[in-house]
Amino acid sequence: MAAVPRRRLSLPEPPLARTADTVYGMSALDCGGRIADRTVMDALGWMPGTGLDLDATRTHLTLRAAIDGTLAVKDHRYLWLPAAARHLLDLRPGDRVLLAGRAAHAADTGGLPTRRP
Repeated sequence: MAAVPRRRLSLPEPPLARTADTVYGMSALDCGGRIADRTVMDALGWMPGTGLDLDATRTHLTLRAAIDGTLAVKDHRYLWLPAAARHLLDLRPGDRVLLAGRAAHAADTGGLPTRRP
């Protein structure tokens, strides 16, 4: 049986500087594009219905709380990543993503960078 080639993982610089108030989590992407990590969402104070804006680059996604956001935290406190964002990062079901949230800045930005580790 021939070996299956593994996808190469890019390791960009993290979008947040590591500080004492940074909370980390890890979650696997499910087949519907959902990720769940209540530790990080709790630290940011994100509840179901919290509006979110998504900023996507080729190395990471950044989600920020926004009253008029195009996305929202879902009922069971998971995040749904749109297909275009998943394709940009080549994220597939089962891929694990690193989540980082800065609790001290949740009131102004609520940033949650997401990237494949």
